[in-house]
Amino acid sequence: MKTLVEYMYRDASNYKEFGSFVLEGDFTISAVQDFLSDGEFFIPERVGVKSLVPAEKTADDHYLHTLEAASRVDAGSSMMSAGLFVERMKRASAEGWFYGNLSRAERQAALAEGRVTGLVNPDWDG
Repeated sequence: MKTLVEYMYRDASNYKEFGSFVLEGDFTISAVQDFLSDGEFFIPERVGVKSLVPAEKTADDHYLHTLEAASRVDAGSSMMSAGLFVERMKRASAEGWFYGNLSRAERQAALAEGRVTGLVNPDWDG
């Protein structure tokens, strides 16, 4: 069994981008509801999913995306297992979606591990 997960990016002007990915196994959004920022948002790069933020950013852009739907499918190449996705969501939540719950040393270690935060973009953040 596989699960097609649909997600969305919406900027402050209500411009929307839609994307999807396939997980191996059964997945429901309720499995990660408690790990979402404000019960609604996630940062795709923190969990190994492609960001839908446009390449050319404006003042209306940010990092946050929403999970829109999950449905069972038979076909499609799986990005990762549903279990791994849930674990990554749990870890990102525990660390703080913006690494807010990590000390400076922990943040440096996370970056040294190659875990993309979605927050390191000198052209955008600096």
